[in-house]
Amino acid sequence: NLGDMIAERCRRYAGQPAMHHKTADRWEAITYDAMGRLIDAVAGALVGLEVAPGARVGIFSANRWEWAVADFAIQRTGAVCVPIYATNTARQADFIVRDAGIELLFVGDEAQLRKVRPLMGANGPLRHLATFDPLEDPGPGPALLTFRDLAAQAPDDARREELARRGS
Repeated sequence: NLGDMIAERCRRYAGQPAMHHKTADRWEAITYDAMGRLIDAVAGALVGLEVAPGARVGIFSANRWEWAVADFAIQRTGAVCVPIYATNTARQADFIVRDAGIELLFVGDEAQLRKVRPLMGANGPLRHLATFDPLEDPGPGPALLTFRDLAAQAPDDARREELARRGS
């Protein structure tokens, strides 16, 4: 499957740049092996959040390197990635979340977060929100996950075995 193909490429091209992203005033490379570790960490965290194969996980964000890593991690778990245009309105995002049955949604920034935060606990499928941007003041309401926190979780043996099982 595609998730396994990505993992194989990350091993094969380990030290080579997989992508570049801009930080402040310069471009930084992310190597294939670093990207592979991030994908595995986020995929393992998704397994820990009980994201099952076939579950819907959304990404509501502008294009950015975290978007790609989240998408690859979703694929590694066997879940289905449901993209939402970064410019969609709150009403449009709400419709997509409910119609697709999105359980976990990655959001890019505070603008997207404000649009979907009311969906948490609104008798819909959404159980988790994860932000790509770190937030200084997440405000009231359910706790938010951050991409940084998910990516910092090294998958334990049980989660690695579960990911391997899902890939076969």
